[in-house]
Parts: sequence; structure tokens; C-alpha cells
Amino acid sequence: MQILVAGGTNFIGRTIASRLSQHHSVSVMNRGSRAPADNRVRHIVADRNHPERLRELFASREAFDLVVDVSATNPAHVRGLLGGLSEQLPRAYVLISSAAVYSPGSAIPLCEGSPTTGDPVWGGYGEDKAACEELVRTSGIGEVTILRPPYVYGPDNNEDRERWLWARMAVGEPIFVPRDGQSSIQFCHVDHLASVVAAVVDGRATPGTYNVGTAASYTFDAYLALLAEVSGHPAHLVHTGQTTVPARTYFPFRDMDLVLDMSRLAGTGVSPGPDLRAGLEETWAWLTRAGVPSYAPTGQELEWTQTLLDGQ
Repeated sequence: MQILVAGGTNFIGRTIASRLSQHHSVSVMNRGSRAPADNRVRHIVADRNHPERLRELFASREAFDLVVDVSATNPAHVRGLLGGLSEQLPRAYVLISSAAVYSPGSAIPLCEGSPTTGDPVWGGYGEDKAACEELVRTSGIGEVTILRPPYVYGPDNNEDRERWLWARMAVGEPIFVPRDGQSSIQFCHVDHLASVVAAVVDGRATPGTYNVGTAASYTFDAYLALLAEVSGHPAHLVHTGQTTVPARTYFPFRDMDLVLDMSRLAGTGVSPGPDLRAGLEETWAWLTRAGVPSYAPTGQELEWTQTLLDGQ
């Protein structure tokens, strides 16, 4: 198949493009900020926000059978790309969405039929992703698949999550944990997400909407304990008890339960991803080769660390 991956040169997109290029002809489109790492992948330099230019560009080449959209974070991105493809819409469209689309107050675990107005805790990201989903669904494309992962992790992760926490463990600095550390979250290994995309592309999973990730959830405390075990560095946890200071000013996750029902995807027979320990061991091995990042505390961390020192 001829496949277009929109945004295929960073962490998630790069992994998906590389997986699909094993059996298909894959083109990656971005604005030229980075070239594809896989030499089997063609590189299209274009801005998805300029549909007129995209129509000119796509008119001169063979039509795409399928689009995998990794980089759409607001409705304008989807409108721009669909506008560029309007002369020859693909047969199928896979949108990498997010668990952030689910509405606040919905019953846990969140299932694909839960309301999707987006949770304001994500600062507009969830609402925008939900709007992207609706645009793709109503685009007239015959086969639409929406994938909603929770926190994606793995080697080459460009989001400061596990590596952010490991940086503090490696130098023995405190990790300030929201409230009592009992918020529950889930994870999705980037290779598992890519394998689900491949299953949809190859017809092993029918088009539809799927939560994608590990079935097991972890409290903040349990997750941090696992990071410590994997790295061999102790975790010095300080529970803040805070409900007013935004968690993202001192912690790499939002203070909310994010637990999804993964049973719909399990029913397709697609192989589950690695358990979290195995995935983190692989990620730690990559990070030790790449270099654990330096400890760079936030202003809130500095303030609270000084308070701890003053109280000794």
C-alpha cells in the first residue's frame, strides 16, 4: 500500500513509519525539521496547514491508500490535511488520538463509549483532540480508526516523563509527588502502539475506536518504585498533600486517575504490549546509552527543596 504518515520523524511517528515500511511504501510528511531515520521511508517536506499547496503536491503523485495521522493536535491540522487530500481521499485514515479526550467525571475505567468532551486538566489538548476525532469521522473516508493511548513511553521518548524522574533518582534529589501518591495511571509502549497501527493497516483489526495500552494500572507511588527498581537508584519521595499547586509545576504527570478499559482491543486478538517492567528495563537500557539527563529542577521544586533543608 501507499501510506502517508503525517508527522513521522519524532518518537511515535518514527516508530510507526519504520514498522509500516517493512511491508508497505511509506512517505513521511513534516515541515522539514527532521529527516526520517529509516532510509526505506520517503520524505515529503510540506506544511499541513496549507491545503492548496498540498493539493498541488499530491496531484503529481500516486494517491495514498491510507493516512496515519500522528501530528494532528488541533482541528486546523486535520482540516488542512483533509483539504490537501480532497482531490483523492484515501480509503482509510488512522488518527493517533489520546486518552485526554475523555470527559471529566466519567466512570473509571474509561471505555471507548465514554463521553469525549476533553478534560480541562489537559489545558485544551483534550478538547482539541476530541475535535480532531470528529472531523476525521465525518470526512467521508470509508475506514476510520481512532487510537487512544494513555501515557506513551519507550526508547527515544522525547517527552520528559520517565527520564525526568530518573534524572532526580540518579542524583538523589527528592521527587515531590502529588497529594498522597495514589492517583492511578496507565501506559502504552510505543512499539505496541505501532503494532496496533500495523494490525489495522494489514486488516488484522477492523476499523474503529480503540483504547491502546497495558491493562494494568499503577499508582504514582507504585510506578516510582518500579522506576527505582529498574534503575537501581532509590526514589526519595515527598508527598505534597497539595490540591492547589498544579502537579505539572513539579511532576511530569497530571494529578488525575487515567485508567482505560482495554478489552475492545484485546478482543481483536492483537498481541498485547510488554508489561511495564519489561518496557521500562528496555527504556532504561536506552537511556544509559544515550546519557541520563542532568537534574534541572523547576522553580517549585527549588522552593520546596529549600523548605526541606530549612527544616532539617
